Amino acid sequence: MRVVDKTLEDALIKASKDANCSVRELEYEIIQYPSKGFLGFFKKDAIIDVNIKKQISKSILDNIVIELKELFCNDYFSINDILVTQANENSVNVEFICDTYENIIGKDAHKYKSLDIIVNHYINIKYSLYARVEICGVLANLKNDVEKHLNDVRTKVKELGKAQTRPLEISLLNLIYEEFLTEFSHKNVVIKDSSVGRYIAIYGDYKK
Repeated sequence: MRVVDKTLEDALIKASKDANCSVRELEYEIIQYPSKGFLGFFKKDAIIDVNIKKQISKSILDNIVIELKELFCNDYFSINDILVTQANENSVNVEFICDTYENIIGKDAHKYKSLDIIVNHYINIKYSLYARVEICGVLANLKNDVEKHLNDVRTKVKELGKAQTRPLEISLLNLIYEEFLTEFSHKNVVIKDSSVGRYIAIYGDYKK
C-alpha cells in the first residue's frame, strides 16, 4: 500500500496503524523523501510503498494448540480449550479457557506467572516466537496495573531521550515491547536481562 505523510516517521506510524502491526513488521520502499521546501514553496511529503512481512502459518498455530493441550489439558488444570492466534510476525496470543481458574492462576497470579514462563520458553525454543498468555483477564489486569509506570517511561524518553522499564512478566514484556516499537519507531527499543528479570530499554536513534 502507498502511504503519504509529512515525515517518514509519520508515514511509517500511519502505515503500522492501518495494517494493525508494529513498524518493524513492515517492509517499505521510499518513493519520495520529504522536503520543507524554501519560503513555503516546493514542499514535499514523504511517500512510501509498504508491505507487511511474513505471516505465521496456520499449521504452526495448530501445532502449538495440539502441543499445549498435551502438556496442560489434564484434571489438575481443568482446561477446556486453548486458543492460539497470531499477534504479529513474531508473537502469538495464547488463551486458556477453563471451568475454574483458581488452580491455574493462584494467589497474586503466582501460578499464572510460572505458566507464562513455561509457555513462552517452550514456544520460543521450538518456534522462535514469543507468546502473550491470557487467562481470565490476568494479562489485561497486569497491563492496567503497570500503565502509570509506562507513562513515566514515556515522559523520560521525551525529556531525556532514553528510559527503561522495571522488570516485567514475560507476556507483559512481549506486549509492551511491541507497543514501544511502534510508539518509539525512531528509537532503539531492546529487551535486556538483569539479575531480577527482563526489562525494556529505549535509547538513541534507530537506524534501519
